[in-house]
Amino acid sequence: MAFDLTVKYAGEGGEGVISAGDFTMRAASNLGYEVVTFKSFPAEIKGGYALSQVRMSDQKILSQGDGFDILVAFNGEAYEVNKPLLGKGKVLIWDGPEGGDFEPDLEELEKMGVFVYAVPMSKLAKEEVGAYITKNVIAMASVFELFGFPMEVLKNEIVKKFTKKGEDVVNLNFKAIEVAQNYIKEHIKKIDPYKVPGPLPKKDVIIVEGNEAIALGAAVAGVKVFAAYPITPATTVGNYLSPLILKTGGFVYQSEDEISSMAAIIGASFAGVKAMTATSGPGISLMQELIDLASMTELPTVVVDVQRAGPSTGMPTKHEQADLFAAALGGHGDDQRVVIAPKNVE
Repeated sequence: MAFDLTVKYAGEGGEGVISAGDFTMRAASNLGYEVVTFKSFPAEIKGGYALSQVRMSDQKILSQGDGFDILVAFNGEAYEVNKPLLGKGKVLIWDGPEGGDFEPDLEELEKMGVFVYAVPMSKLAKEEVGAYITKNVIAMASVFELFGFPMEVLKNEIVKKFTKKGEDVVNLNFKAIEVAQNYIKEHIKKIDPYKVPGPLPKKDVIIVEGNEAIALGAAVAGVKVFAAYPITPATTVGNYLSPLILKTGGFVYQSEDEISSMAAIIGASFAGVKAMTATSGPGISLMQELIDLASMTELPTVVVDVQRAGPSTGMPTKHEQADLFAAALGGHGDDQRVVIAPKNVE
């Protein structure tokens, strides 16, 4: 029987929810599994509802799936948002029975056929590890211990991620893993049917997200100037691309706004250099006049629009095609643009 498992971490932005998903994704990939992830960031700089969902399988998978098997709820909001999606055969791991900010209706969940595990992530992080910041590591290690992931794979990823921050940081995360493992072994009786079968043959693959793929493509295509103003969710295009083009004698410019970044790449293009910027919906709006200037002067430029869900942050009004219309038709005059959108990961 094919193995197909989806783990969803959900909680407050700033608690390491996204990192937990990233670590789990990398671990699953290193074990030889096909992996597809989905992340949702809150509008707030810190706080707000965030999620990271990881689907893994021993078969080819083409989407994030239509739900989850395991929900790791970091707080009450995450539980309430996902409660309607819980049902027979699903697993809930929640931050309890003490130290968290909520308590689910265990009787109701039992009637629904939900497998429930209480792991006091916050309490263990504060009292056993001595660092609340390790709450997400305790969550991950609990998932690994419960569902049969080799813990060494997680430790290897911790070393890769945190070695540059020093041995103390690595050891702190190792301590969090040990605390979680001991808690699961001593207090949790496994009652669900899910288990990772074990390592598969290694595959020659890379783990890449959309913005990183754009950056790699731009570097290979010979982009020598990248100018941009930071804006979610486009900022990481520049984060990935900057070190690549600096190595080739390229130039990176963090401008004071989206308008000046567009002007900078037009100037670079005028000088005969391949140039690119990256932005999102509000930035595209600000760039319209200069996009028209590039068209009128017939200067080739590349503008990456990493779409939000809708206007502003887009969160109140999911979803629409405003960015597409702005990219294709926005501006003054009858200029034409080439608009390309990715169809799939490849």
